[in-house]
Amino acid sequence: MLKKYLDSLTKEELVEEVRQLARRFRQVDEYYKTRLEPHRTAGMLAAYKQRIKRELFTHGGDPGHLRLSAAGKRCWNLPKFRQISHIR
Repeated sequence: MLKKYLDSLTKEELVEEVRQLARRFRQVDEYYKTRLEPHRTAGMLAAYKQRIKRELFTHGGDPGHLRLSAAGKRCWNLPKFRQISHIR
């Protein structure tokens, strides 16, 4: 069904479809950034790690907010990021 829909679109319509997806879903935007600018992958991975660290620890290394639900969301996105960026 999706294949038929995509086959029916013109090139301009496909481009607009991808633009809309990238605007609506951050993961789509990040996927294309890693495909088009592979040198940014390390920076994006570091940003994910920093977000997780900030949720769990203070600057002194003591337990921070311990918002496991927030950190869990970051951890959930990290494997997805690794999958789309093709890094291990």
